[in-house]
Amino acid sequence: MLSSGYLQVDETPIRYLAPGHGRTKLGYLWICHAPRGDVVFHWKTSRAAACLEEIVPSQWQGKIQSDGYRAYGAFVPTHNAQAGGEAITQAGCWAHARRAIFEGQPSAPQTVNWLLRQIAKLYDIERQLRENRAGGALRQATRAAHSG
Repeated sequence: MLSSGYLQVDETPIRYLAPGHGRTKLGYLWICHAPRGDVVFHWKTSRAAACLEEIVPSQWQGKIQSDGYRAYGAFVPTHNAQAGGEAITQAGCWAHARRAIFEGQPSAPQTVNWLLRQIAKLYDIERQLRENRAGGALRQATRAAHSG
């Protein structure tokens, strides 16, 4: 999975029984996914950037796509500094960006509606690429030609 050079990572909160505490505690299932590849689950009792240090090998290079949670923003520069350069590029998530834009609708409805229409066009391009089972080169060319 790490050989792809591209990982999607997310953490999901899960309540678990903590023997001896008489109640549940909050832990996290960290999910690592390589598109069209495997999924690996890591159980951690924390959501800290240190968890990523245990999941992503120190010599790994590539792109990590995630939401905007601050652990990713803290992990990437630390990892890159230890690697002596730009080993990891952080990629965002359109669903989270779209949600943040949508929340601005009351204060700037025209701008927000325009932005949402632009994102819908990007989603449409991606849908068409999936339906046509486009390969990497065609995806890159189509995005470059139509997503600007």
